[in-house]
Amino acid sequence: MNKKLKIGIIFLIATWLFTGIYADDEFGEHGPFLKYRPSFQFYFKSPLGMQDMPASYPAELVVEEAIMMISSTKNIGATTIF
Repeated sequence: MNKKLKIGIIFLIATWLFTGIYADDEFGEHGPFLKYRPSFQFYFKSPLGMQDMPASYPAELVVEEAIMMISSTKNIGATTIF
């Protein structure tokens, strides 16, 4: 395998693991940000404060998504790309 191809693949994987898209449910905006630790999740949305969630939505998923959102966007003001 070509050396440049290996470096490109490693760079692509590292970029995927350390960047994400943040979706703000209040204003409907999307923005890229840098994660402070690697994770396979790329799209993050804020489940907090959503009063119109369906009753059939599992409570475990609400808690899990909230924890993942808070832990991945801890310092969003200082780490946003744009």
